[in-house]
Amino acid sequence: MDSSVLMVKQKLRAMILDAVRQGVSKLPSEPDLAHQLGVSRETIRASVAALQKEGIVNRLHGKGTFVNAGAVRQTGNLIEGKPFLTMIEEAGYEATTQAVDMGQRAFDDASEIGDIGRRFVLNERMGDGTYRAVKRHFFGDGCPIILAIDFIFRNRSDMENNDLEPGESIYAMARLNMGEQIAYSVAEILPAIACDYLAGQLHVDVGSPLLLLKHAHYFQLEHDPVAITCAFVNTDKMKMSIVRTGYDV
Repeated sequence: MDSSVLMVKQKLRAMILDAVRQGVSKLPSEPDLAHQLGVSRETIRASVAALQKEGIVNRLHGKGTFVNAGAVRQTGNLIEGKPFLTMIEEAGYEATTQAVDMGQRAFDDASEIGDIGRRFVLNERMGDGTYRAVKRHFFGDGCPIILAIDFIFRNRSDMENNDLEPGESIYAMARLNMGEQIAYSVAEILPAIACDYLAGQLHVDVGSPLLLLKHAHYFQLEHDPVAITCAFVNTDKMKMSIVRTGYDV
């Protein structure tokens, strides 16, 4: 997305939140928005279209742009593809993260990470069955809300021999360590049950239901994923949602 469109989209989001708080259901006209924000009508149009794809507004020809108040109040809208830190902040928490490079591993090892890999990733492994693991905790007000484990398959000598700089996301890590940009990711939404390891990591009881967001990450023009991220969400702390609209975008 163009940087100017992204910036205007963020400003429109702030306007929409204010509108919802004030009980206003309709945005100003396209010319008025362009004047208020000092940008072109084309930029406004592209920004509103992006918000409509996320289910935040509906733009009705000849009638105006209307706010979907119920969608604005939802947290963790997966359609938006926001970073976990942003989702946690929008849920009302102070969001922090911590990443740990766990080094080269094998799917047949006896570790807790190996067990997670065998349960959720093994049938998609690549190469010789080894991977690089990065564990990330995402906290809300100091409590763990999401545990994400990156299973990195791509064999790179610099990754194998040097310390990995985790960054804030698998996307940042790919840029920092692989010199390439992840082009897209495909997510599965799956149920999971907290084993001893996950219960300890997320501070929940063993057997508690969790939400698993399993992302397969791809470089452009490659058919096999470069990495798979298993993100386990404590749904007592964070609700995930998908907002759909009944209008064509």
